[in-house]
Amino acid sequence: MLSAGSCLEPPSRWQAAQQRQEQAAATFAKPAAEAALHRQTLLRFFDLRFKKSPEGQKRLMAIRAGASNKWVKNGTLMSGTADYGALFIRFNVSGDPKRATAYFKDVDGRLADEFTIQVQ
Repeated sequence: MLSAGSCLEPPSRWQAAQQRQEQAAATFAKPAAEAALHRQTLLRFFDLRFKKSPEGQKRLMAIRAGASNKWVKNGTLMSGTADYGALFIRFNVSGDPKRATAYFKDVDGRLADEFTIQVQ
């Protein structure tokens, strides 16, 4: 807060916008760190789950390459058609504890991929 007689100038509109952006980013720092930890946990789980599944290994490779905007769909490495997004997984489908369904939606709400996970 500026006091009377202060020689400090108020921040410019650009500086004020940058400060608001930094504050907003700081708000998401903890949830982003938690999400990264959950991602690593899920990847370790999927490593064990799909250890003997070639298709599962392809999907894991694609998930790990996510930052490069590539993923595997129907056994083919796809590139450039999905943006960043989220993977949604529903466990215990139809009361079956060994079945899950999953889908990936990009930030624009487009469904990029969907699949079923069945433990044998």
